[in-house]
Amino acid sequence: MLAVHPVQIGYSAVFGAAALICFTAVSRALNRLEDSDTRIGLVALLATTGLWASFYVGRILSSAPAVQLTFYILGLTAGLTSIGAWLYFCSAYAGKTYHRMSLFRQLAVFVFALILTIKFTSPIHGLYFSTTQSTTPFPHLVIRLGVIHWIVTGLAYALSAVGFYMLFETFQGSNYATGRLSLLVGLAGLPVVFDVIAYSGFGPVITLNYEPIGVALFAVGMLYVADGSFVAVRRFGREQLLAELDEAIVIVDTDWRIKDTNESARELFPDLTDSLNEALADVVPEFDDLLPVADSRVAEFAESMPGRKYLLSAQPLTAGQTTVGQALVLTDVTALERERERVRRQESQLDNFEEAITHELRNIINVVQGNIELAAAEFDAGDTEVEERIRTASAAIDRMGLIVSDLVTLARLGRRAEEIDAVDVDAVANRAFAATATDDHDLTTVDTGEVDADRRRVEQLFESLFEFCVRNDATAVEVAQTPEALVIEDDGRPLSGTDIERAFAYGQAVPDAESGLLLPVVQTLAEAHGWTVDIDAAYDDGVRFVIRR
Repeated sequence: MLAVHPVQIGYSAVFGAAALICFTAVSRALNRLEDSDTRIGLVALLATTGLWASFYVGRILSSAPAVQLTFYILGLTAGLTSIGAWLYFCSAYAGKTYHRMSLFRQLAVFVFALILTIKFTSPIHGLYFSTTQSTTPFPHLVIRLGVIHWIVTGLAYALSAVGFYMLFETFQGSNYATGRLSLLVGLAGLPVVFDVIAYSGFGPVITLNYEPIGVALFAVGMLYVADGSFVAVRRFGREQLLAELDEAIVIVDTDWRIKDTNESARELFPDLTDSLNEALADVVPEFDDLLPVADSRVAEFAESMPGRKYLLSAQPLTAGQTTVGQALVLTDVTALERERERVRRQESQLDNFEEAITHELRNIINVVQGNIELAAAEFDAGDTEVEERIRTASAAIDRMGLIVSDLVTLARLGRRAEEIDAVDVDAVANRAFAATATDDHDLTTVDTGEVDADRRRVEQLFESLFEFCVRNDATAVEVAQTPEALVIEDDGRPLSGTDIERAFAYGQAVPDAESGLLLPVVQTLAEAHGWTVDIDAAYDDGVRFVIRR
């Protein structure tokens, strides 16, 4: 049994540690990185580099030349694969899309297959490498590199440099403290120095590729030492958020220092220009009373933007489980707030209108009705002309009372429904029918379930519809429900084409004056839910209403 040289043990320990670190870091990468593409790239890089280092351990510890050669070829394969994983990771981390482009993927597969073919057949043609044995500092396989190897090595270093460029560009553009990250990325490329020394033959190191050691240092640094910064950098990247939105956006850290802004924010607050790492409240004092932003709120900036209103909201930015800052978003809601104020005024006017109808008109009707009743009690019973006039006046007052009730309903319930619940159609229809019909009328419900509606409004809608059916000489009413609509049909008098056209118009009592505002009320209550109501002109067995939701 051959003795193991101390240097041999040292090399094995270093590459073994690199492999162990890479394999251990895979689990942390899976748990810490939220972006799937970045996670896939880094995990692939760590796994292939771990295999690469493991194959070096096998090559160093083995005493059989054939076994050493096998481990060398396997190591070359893992190393070449790690280049693709490195580029995939760098592209994804930097927010690029190169790793998803089919052209680059197909080209990478072709080049990978070509190089592997040349590598595996090199013992035959010797163009990639040839081998010999050395006993210094311990017995090991020495690789004599051919021309194709140096071409491939140059290509590999060039591609690796592209990855480094994408990372450093991302760090520079993030406006985040990335000094440590840049240093750690630099460690990943440091083993190139040992490669140069080894292959030049001017140093004590043996001819191996030392990149797995650099990747191991990179993994420890990124995922353990600078974990929060590594994950956070992409949160502060312009390509992710700022450049794509019209809203004004200010990125701040946990101390409310400005980390980034977009053009819209700088247009609103010119002082934000060249204000990186300054306290937001110092740059724009109006923010002093608005921070922290616990919930979205409407904010006014009287000095910067008089007369304008903005919805201020905050989106937490996290690195894994750690909050690293917030994205403050300002959305101009001036027009919306003005419209909301107009609606509030309109609703106040409707409240006043309802009160005026309820008290003033009903009081007048009551006075007139009382005087008609007094007159009826005093007139000569034989005077048919006076009796007819009193009946006409009394009927007019009754009709006026119905109109007032309809107007009150419109004022009270005609606004857009906001309290929406699941309403049982069968229950509310039967309740409304009992309030409007008599024992001489029948109601049938078919396939009814629930609708999302304001219970009070939908019940009033049914009451107005059923009252119309009764006044239109119907004796049977059916309520059916489909996925898209409520269908109410009766066996009353069919409406003419002209009546259908003007059925829902105010001032056009259909089919006669007795119906009053019933159908306009139905339409208004339907529209309060965002529904539409129509009369089916093709139905001639009565009247069919279709309420589409």
